[in-house]
Amino acid sequence: MGTKAPVGSAPLLSRRSLHLAIMTALLAPRLASATEGDKNSYRVLGAGMLPTIAEDEYVFAEFYGDAAPERGDVAVFHATFSQGTPFVRRIIGIPGDRVQLKQGLIYLNSVVAGRRAVEVGETTGAREFVEVLGGRSYHILKDAGFPWRDDTAELAVPPGRYYVLGDNRDNAVDSRDEQIGLVARDTLIGRVQRIYWSPQCSRIGKIVE
Repeated sequence: MGTKAPVGSAPLLSRRSLHLAIMTALLAPRLASATEGDKNSYRVLGAGMLPTIAEDEYVFAEFYGDAAPERGDVAVFHATFSQGTPFVRRIIGIPGDRVQLKQGLIYLNSVVAGRRAVEVGETTGAREFVEVLGGRSYHILKDAGFPWRDDTAELAVPPGRYYVLGDNRDNAVDSRDEQIGLVARDTLIGRVQRIYWSPQCSRIGKIVE
């Protein structure tokens, strides 16, 4: 199936707004879905979840149903601005949490999430880190060229809402941006489990952490 490009990019009034417009139009993962049993199959377009999920990879997501989404889940959800095209992001904050970014580090309920450097990305020029949140560890990318993405005010996550971030922290529209904001529970579809096809054969079958 084909995909529809998200709309509603920010006005081109500054370097920041230009960056947001590019992310909205080109980099935000868009997914075409096909149902398979209790899972949905999605093709990911865009760089917003690198290095966890790459462009043109296909993933399975298990429906949440009545299950509660958890911190660290890579979740598929409907974004209101994308005209029905699902998005994929990592859940950072659940209802009742307080979330803040300081110098690119996540503070969850005033406790900083662990992070250690891995390597410099060969193709993106971004730095790769392992981040630890709620007992889960996963890889993220950070680009020093966008310092305004590194600091936010503390935000209390209200009931029925979730705070999400892209693993490619400086090249993803997420809860830091008005296009996404806090994600409503009834728009969350499911948790991504694994990559079932990739242009890179070594990534086929990879479990999504």
